[in-house]
Amino acid sequence: MKISLCPLQNLLPFLSVLFFFNFLSAQETQSPLDSLDRAFRTAVADEDRFAAAGALLSEFTYVDIEKSYAWLDTMRHIAAQLATDKYNGRVLLAEAYLASTSGEYKEAEQTALQGLKLAEQAADAESVSEGCSVLANILMSRGNYDAALEYLLRGLKIAEAEELPEKKAVLENGISRLHYDLGRYDKAIAYAERTLAYFTAEKNWSEVVSTHYMIASTYRKTGDTEKSEENFLTALETAKKHGIRDAVPFIYNGLTALYSDLGEHQKAVDYSLKSLPIFQAQNNRHGEFSAMYAVGNEYISLGKPEKALPYLNRALPIAEATNDAKGISRVRQTLSSAYRETGNYRPAYENLREAFLLEDTIYSAESAARLAEAETKYETEKVQKDLELSEQKAAVQAAEIQLQRNRFWWLAVVALLSLLLIIGLILTLRARKRKNDLIAKQSKEKEILLRELHHRVKNNLSVISGILSLQSYKTEDAAAKKAITDSRTRVESMSLIHQKLYQKENLTSIEIQSYIEELSDMIFDAYGYDRDSAALILDVEKMQVDVETAIPLGLIINEIISNTFKHGFPEGVKKPEVKIVLAEKDKKLHLNLSDNGVGLPGDFIIPTDNPRNAKSFGTQLLSSLAKQLDAKLTVGRGPGSSFDFLIENYKLGA
Repeated sequence: MKISLCPLQNLLPFLSVLFFFNFLSAQETQSPLDSLDRAFRTAVADEDRFAAAGALLSEFTYVDIEKSYAWLDTMRHIAAQLATDKYNGRVLLAEAYLASTSGEYKEAEQTALQGLKLAEQAADAESVSEGCSVLANILMSRGNYDAALEYLLRGLKIAEAEELPEKKAVLENGISRLHYDLGRYDKAIAYAERTLAYFTAEKNWSEVVSTHYMIASTYRKTGDTEKSEENFLTALETAKKHGIRDAVPFIYNGLTALYSDLGEHQKAVDYSLKSLPIFQAQNNRHGEFSAMYAVGNEYISLGKPEKALPYLNRALPIAEATNDAKGISRVRQTLSSAYRETGNYRPAYENLREAFLLEDTIYSAESAARLAEAETKYETEKVQKDLELSEQKAAVQAAEIQLQRNRFWWLAVVALLSLLLIIGLILTLRARKRKNDLIAKQSKEKEILLRELHHRVKNNLSVISGILSLQSYKTEDAAAKKAITDSRTRVESMSLIHQKLYQKENLTSIEIQSYIEELSDMIFDAYGYDRDSAALILDVEKMQVDVETAIPLGLIINEIISNTFKHGFPEGVKKPEVKIVLAEKDKKLHLNLSDNGVGLPGDFIIPTDNPRNAKSFGTQLLSSLAKQLDAKLTVGRGPGSSFDFLIENYKLGA
């Protein structure tokens, strides 16, 4: 079992915030640290000292975070002397920026909102537009893309009105990243290339590097590896030429992921080994972990698990020291693969078990935190509402007393009736609100429980798959080994569905295109094939498919591709090819699987009318699944083989 590299987009927030926080600096971000330090010491005006401190904060962020926080304290001290909303707001935005780089997104969002409010009070347009950038970056990291887009457009409007071209370009870079995260790669590239022209003309090399990195990462997502490599190498050359040292190891990591995608695993190892000493020199523990993990992972891909083990065993204590629970889980799963491939089954099993136990702990902790947050919000709103009701009652009572003093009895009657009406309305609204809050809370709890159910089902299926895999290594009988492999791929096809369900907002349907692609790669790997030794052609329509339909579809695809690799490609087939087509047309779902193998035997049939008449378990399973989906099945016999399902009983997701 190969564990993939950490997704490259996880690095994008780091690079995007590494260079855009420029409003605090009076100089270019690539200026040497000694120049910035000299500028701070020689500055006379508090405003200049504040700007130099901000630039130093930004420079140390990914080198020595403790020094960044020390410069934040310096900025806070100078702002206290200046005593204006403008500088107090900028301090809060700098604090939010640092919190976001440490992953403390909730606290960062609250602090950024306070800083933005002070910037607005001070009518500081530059800080307002920058505050919108900071907030948008935090919101995107939390997955709140709608709110992030609102802040980006708001900041862009201010930058255009106040003629702040640099801020405009930074905000457009933010919009580019938003489109990237949402999978709108064409728009992401269009925005990034527009800002790249501006930053190049202005010789803002830090932003040029960041934007080339963004473009390279996006082209990697679209599969245009040539342009991806070109932009990564341009970013690297620019960073080295203009002394932007902090970006270099991140770019090495990007190249590692790219060459891993291309199957050039030795190149991926080389670039990870280049980034490792830089991260170590910077005392960047997260970067050091990422590089060591990547080296180990790539050595497994090269079929050298014995070389992977030292790096993975050095990465594990780093993840433990930084309390990176998800990193620990990833390393242990990869260690399980390495030990298994070297024949050390006991540590392989122990690492796999520890990884799954840790995943359960992580998910339970996240669920508990979300429940606590929801309950705290509910109680806070309830107290606030009770306070407002108390104030309203006090106001009505005061009015009633005044009316009694004036002895206007008819006004007192009107006031009393009004009071009763208001109280009745308040009580009605309050009862309705309590009911709605209860329904919302129950709905949220059910969602969390359902998500955890999918997660636990996936973990249990993964444990079963791991046990089957270990058993396969210990089994000498070829028929038994083959049966175990078949069972394991069926289990993993269902496990993959539950994994996709608990990782997304919609808990009842999955995006079928990405599922089929991952499932196919998994089956290729199980039978010793990859994209170089066998071709996979996918023509799958993008659509959300309900889990009740996705599971039988996955089992059908798994069964047919598995049998194709077992029986359809004997020696002599130069380039095995498997093609999968899935589309909805005329209110029917059309699934076709074909190959260029030797074809089916003359007596091969799948009795769709009665599965019990099938000659093998595989054909019986296909017959049952076709009947479950109310599908008309047509089998083609040559050249190659073809299975065509016309499905009437299916459900699409929202």
